[in-house]
Amino acid sequence: MTPAAFLTCAAAVADPTRLRMLFHLGGRPLCVGHLAQTVDITSSVASYHVRLMRDAGLVATQRKGSATVVRRIERRWAAIFRALSTDE
Repeated sequence: MTPAAFLTCAAAVADPTRLRMLFHLGGRPLCVGHLAQTVDITSSVASYHVRLMRDAGLVATQRKGSATVVRRIERRWAAIFRALSTDE
């Protein structure tokens, strides 16, 4: 991961709401409305956070009818998680 990509990802996970959303996504996709309920925010606020995480490359989105389904990009999540977990 380039330093610029790392900083973008780090900024995205620096927000507690986005971090909780990423943990809730786990290995399964969720629609924005359900994701919003799990972290106790409105769907419009969740959409805003999803857009920031998508721009950082942490999640991918797909339209299914009127719903937007969000899935975590595991390789990117793992890379940022490893980088933030090191004790150096």
